[in-house]
Amino acid sequence: MWGSLKPVFYNEQCNILQEGDPIDAIFLITDGIVWSSNNSNNIGKGATTASRQVERLVKGQLFGEELLDWFWKKDSSIDMSKLILPVSSKTLKTHTKVEAFALMADDFKEIVSRRHDLDKSKQVE
Repeated sequence: MWGSLKPVFYNEQCNILQEGDPIDAIFLITDGIVWSSNNSNNIGKGATTASRQVERLVKGQLFGEELLDWFWKKDSSIDMSKLILPVSSKTLKTHTKVEAFALMADDFKEIVSRRHDLDKSKQVE
């Protein structure tokens, strides 16, 4: 798995991911600040309100963890090569220059697929 981690670099004020885009990687921030924001619409009795939630992500924090949750919830009988990626509910934008390690979705699929194969072989034994 560690060989699958790729260093990535972003300039300040750079969009990494837009709300509605497919999540194609899990990122571990090693330096810099990323703003994570989402729009939420609250519909009440005859009223609609929209609010924006913003979170500051720094060194040691992950983003794209929805990809982790999504893969672990999948049934082990599913063909991992045919999975469609989850969609981001957040927009990620750098505040400063950012350095991170990325685990790309295809690499993660391979790791999860190997885990499923290992689980299957243990069940046979």
